[in-house]
Amino acid sequence: MDLVAGLGCACAGLVALALLVVAQRLGLLYRLCHKVDTASPRHGGELVAEVLRAHGVRFLFTLPGGHISPVLVACEKLGIRVVDTRHEATAVFAADAVSRLSGRIGVAAVTAGPGVTNTVTAVKNAQMAESPLLLLGGAAATLQKGRGALQDIPQVPLFRTLCKAALSVRAVRDIVPTLRRAIATAMEGTPGPVFVELPIDVLYPFHVVQKEIGGPKTPRGLRGKLVQWYLGNYLQDLFAGAWEPRDPTPLPLRVPTAAPEQVQRCAELLSRARRPLVLVGSQALLPPTPAEELRSALESLGVPCYLGGAARGLLSPECPLLLRQNRRDALRDADLVLLAGTVCDFRLSYGRLFGRGTAVVAVNRNRTQLLRNSDVFWKPRLALQGQGGSGDTNRDFGATNRDFGVTSEVVLGQNEVVLGQNEAVLGQNEAVWDQNEVVWARMRWFGVRMRQFWVKPRPDAAAAQFRRLLEAGDSGDTNRDFGDTNRDFGVTNEVGLGQNEAVLGQNEAVWDQNEVVWARMRWFGVRNEVVWARMRRFWHQNEAVLGQTATRRSCCAIPTSSGSRGWPCKVTPRPSWWRWPGASRISPAPGSGWSGSERPRGTRSSGTGTRPRCPLRVT
Repeated sequence: MDLVAGLGCACAGLVALALLVVAQRLGLLYRLCHKVDTASPRHGGELVAEVLRAHGVRFLFTLPGGHISPVLVACEKLGIRVVDTRHEATAVFAADAVSRLSGRIGVAAVTAGPGVTNTVTAVKNAQMAESPLLLLGGAAATLQKGRGALQDIPQVPLFRTLCKAALSVRAVRDIVPTLRRAIATAMEGTPGPVFVELPIDVLYPFHVVQKEIGGPKTPRGLRGKLVQWYLGNYLQDLFAGAWEPRDPTPLPLRVPTAAPEQVQRCAELLSRARRPLVLVGSQALLPPTPAEELRSALESLGVPCYLGGAARGLLSPECPLLLRQNRRDALRDADLVLLAGTVCDFRLSYGRLFGRGTAVVAVNRNRTQLLRNSDVFWKPRLALQGQGGSGDTNRDFGATNRDFGVTSEVVLGQNEVVLGQNEAVLGQNEAVWDQNEVVWARMRWFGVRMRQFWVKPRPDAAAAQFRRLLEAGDSGDTNRDFGDTNRDFGVTNEVGLGQNEAVLGQNEAVWDQNEVVWARMRWFGVRNEVVWARMRRFWHQNEAVLGQTATRRSCCAIPTSSGSRGWPCKVTPRPSWWRWPGASRISPAPGSGWSGSERPRGTRSSGTGTRPRCPLRVT
């Protein structure tokens, strides 16, 4: 019994729930609290006009038709100018133009069926241009859809691929909230067109709709009575609570903005860039940022920019920041490119125009457009989903300018450090100059002593004096020190030049000082070459002098042809430390009489002679 009772309670609950759902779908629950004013002469077109006026709509472009006549009449009464066109596509194109020029949403109204299908091309154009547009289309009554009504086609599925949203109004009370939501959808995020279907039975007054869809006054049978009840219930639900006060003002718009961390990173990249470039697209001029604020931000930032789409004309032709030509070369040479609402499509060669080392910062409201072709030809350094000309971005421009000021102070400090290093380098140059003076003084002293040696050639004294000069003289060490100093000076200059290039780029004052330094270095190199050349000449002269002195003052024992040994000249022994540079080239003179085992090593035999001759000959 308990199981049966439980099953019965469950079935009763399910039945009650099903009845509640059916009552909700039929509008029975809603009509318990909201009554129907069957005597009111108002119609749904008035609600449409009130919402459009509350959103600042001034023009309604249309090609009239019976399905939308109440909307046109109500708009005319409320002061909205109704502009008649000769084609539905023309009406949508005109609404698109008003939207782009005024910043408000453009509105067009067309009749059902072929009137709606004629707008496909213009609606797709607004979608590609990201233009906020509201298209109001008439339709057959909800009860008559799919039953062969006049100009009845499935319009909502057709426009779902062309618009951000395709909505259909099912009751008079839903006109105001549906239109408010449709306009907000068209303008927030990435703007685009929105289609709202208005069936004919929600636009006309109660008595007109009742006359059109009302059944027979005397239904026959149970089936006829059920149909009559359903039609009456539908009519009651259609106008229940229709004229209750509702707020027609615009809904708050959700504009995507980047995170503060991403914005700060973008500002840092822009502050460190040396050749930045900005590409401003149509999205940068979208509400809520006025064009004047965006122009002021670009001028205060001072970055060259290209304008495209609706952004053309943002800067005056005389503005030095505006670039018009050679965009391909500029994109290749830039080290940072900021895409403010610009898409990497065919206009940018799908992203192939950027240089290999170019950092790309992309800003776009649409996630798909933000990263278009990024997986093929380019890769963004930073991708921000938001508006390129938003207020946050303008504040970030100010922060970037402050960063520029801080960077300038850092650069000035580094300049002072570099100038201090240059002064140190000049001090080293002066020290090198003093060392050169010492070297030249010693070289002059060495030259004087050499002249004295030439005037009074005394072999023993000259050898001892030359030895003392070699032992006491430090000209070679000084020259080696001078070479080390020059190398240190070159390393210091390379470090200074590297810092100049990394910090300043082209600092004219530092470059001038470096030119002076390099000129002095070249002059020092020339002087060093002269010094070394003179030193080599002095060495050769010393060798010649010492060789000639040894030839005149000393000789070896010379045997005669008769076998007697005589010494035609006095033998002067050489010092033990001396090594005659030309000893390996000396041989006995012809006719010296050397023969057999008596011939010294390294000599050759010659003819006999009676007169002893000097056996040494310098070759």
